[in-house]
Amino acid sequence: MRFYLVVSLIVILAAGALSQLDLGVSLAFPREISDPCNSAAIPSGSTYFNADFIDTLNDPEVAESLEVESGHVYCSIDGGSSWLGAIPMTNIGGLYYEETWECSRTNAASGNVEYYFKCETESTFTSECPDNVPTTFPLATNRSAYLGDATLDNLDIEGHTWSSYNINSFYGGYDSDEFFFRVTLAGGWKDSHSSLWPYYFYWHLLAIPILNNESPDRDSVFYAVVVGDINALVIRIWDGLYKFWKEADTSAGGDDDPMNNYSRLCDLTFSSGPDNSTDFTVRVPISQLTANGWGTWPNESECIGTGCATVATWLVGLDSLAYQVTDATKATGMYCHTHNYNIGTNSIPTLLQSVDHTINRDTTWITFDCTYDDDDNNLPTQRQLEIDDGFRTVYNIGTDDHIYQDGSVFSYSDTFRCEYIDTFRYRWLFNDGQDAVSTGWIDYVVPQQIVLDLSDTAWVVNDTLAPMQTVVMTASDGIQITNIGNVQLDLGLAVSSVPDWWILADHAAWDTTVIYGHFNDDGSPPIIFDPTDVLADTIIWADGSYLGPGGQNLSFCVDGANTEMLWMSFVVPRYYVATGDQTITIQLWAKAGLP
Repeated sequence: MRFYLVVSLIVILAAGALSQLDLGVSLAFPREISDPCNSAAIPSGSTYFNADFIDTLNDPEVAESLEVESGHVYCSIDGGSSWLGAIPMTNIGGLYYEETWECSRTNAASGNVEYYFKCETESTFTSECPDNVPTTFPLATNRSAYLGDATLDNLDIEGHTWSSYNINSFYGGYDSDEFFFRVTLAGGWKDSHSSLWPYYFYWHLLAIPILNNESPDRDSVFYAVVVGDINALVIRIWDGLYKFWKEADTSAGGDDDPMNNYSRLCDLTFSSGPDNSTDFTVRVPISQLTANGWGTWPNESECIGTGCATVATWLVGLDSLAYQVTDATKATGMYCHTHNYNIGTNSIPTLLQSVDHTINRDTTWITFDCTYDDDDNNLPTQRQLEIDDGFRTVYNIGTDDHIYQDGSVFSYSDTFRCEYIDTFRYRWLFNDGQDAVSTGWIDYVVPQQIVLDLSDTAWVVNDTLAPMQTVVMTASDGIQITNIGNVQLDLGLAVSSVPDWWILADHAAWDTTVIYGHFNDDGSPPIIFDPTDVLADTIIWADGSYLGPGGQNLSFCVDGANTEMLWMSFVVPRYYVATGDQTITIQLWAKAGLP
């Protein structure tokens, strides 16, 4: 007879992979609860709660990441003896807070508050859980977390409907030595039953997987609580804790025969029954799991994967089995911890700021950083940067680091293109829910970068020059000047040297030369250099009246007026003693111009 199906079925249940049974239930792992925190606890004031409901366990090629449909916070103000009603959370959204959920509550005047988070998707459920200390058995509601009910309700089998196998609720709990699971059913549990016509003998199983997602063998070795009693030829399964190997995975201890791919680890203690019981708790020794390859506990996240499902299986003919999953909870993650805060106690957060800039041609990037450090890990209810560059602007700043007790960096970058910001002031403003802290106003000066690029640095005249000859640049001699700095510029010229015995003046004479400089946007020199173009040994700045129409307000924007042409001319002295190659040196000056 083919009893292999029963073992394979339990392996699937133990792996929490209910979608392999074509039930329309996602194969996705539950969301994780990351970076839980609260703001400072003000007496008679509001405290905010944040948690990130993230998804890092799922392979997108296997299971689509499901959107979080709801999140809640549960609070106790009496040390866990009772829990207040769930506080609904909302998604903050926006950059760095796409998966962050938030809610708040009003505190009493004093006391301690214990709390935990819970979130749910279409087919997954994740909850933190209070500890079962002192141990209560059966598992008490206030010492456990409600992990959902089973909504599959596929209770009609071959025309027979048995509501006894409808899972009404599922709870989880823990202490330092054991996991506790509580299941309530619509009717009393029965391991098997039969029907008269058509004649079938039905076996029923209840499986509670216990997964350690941080185990290296999590995809090949599975562990589960199994409730049921099958004793038929080669298969024997009854109430207990089981270990299952994925079929044909010899590296994990399994082989090609499914009947060899499971092992019963130990008996388990039930609070009642479970035969004929509608409400029972089972306690699972953690040592039995860790001693049999399940992994270490506590693991880093203090989280296990679990869930609950019921299944019916029956003979069809003489050598085949059929099955039907009658009910199943969502794939569930259970974190074995809670959080707490004391009302009225608070450490004032500290701030450490810095600012830097990067300049590339016409674009300046200014980056503001502020490290928010809170010894209580209190989240900031205010996280703002205010910049005053003539106009005050306040920005709400986020961070992808939501752990605040070891310093979390908030960063903001502003880009200025074709705009020069020389001096501004800024300040950071934070509040942990009780204490406001600020860096105070800080002045910052962006250094000017005055940089010019010249198409050439020399004008070579190869001719033998005659006295009083006027030499003028041709169109191919012109020097193109490009502003490649970060500030608008005005240009100036000065003659720093002339040949020996030459004298610089505004008209040619004995040993006396005249040198002209002219800025324009044209592709050719001016037809006539006039007296306003005459250079001296001191700087003459282009201002619209001198050195031509150009040379002022030279843009640094690459798609703006960022280039200028320089044209020069000079008159040979009436008489001069210099012979051979001679050099005239002219300095090009630049200064930041008015915006």
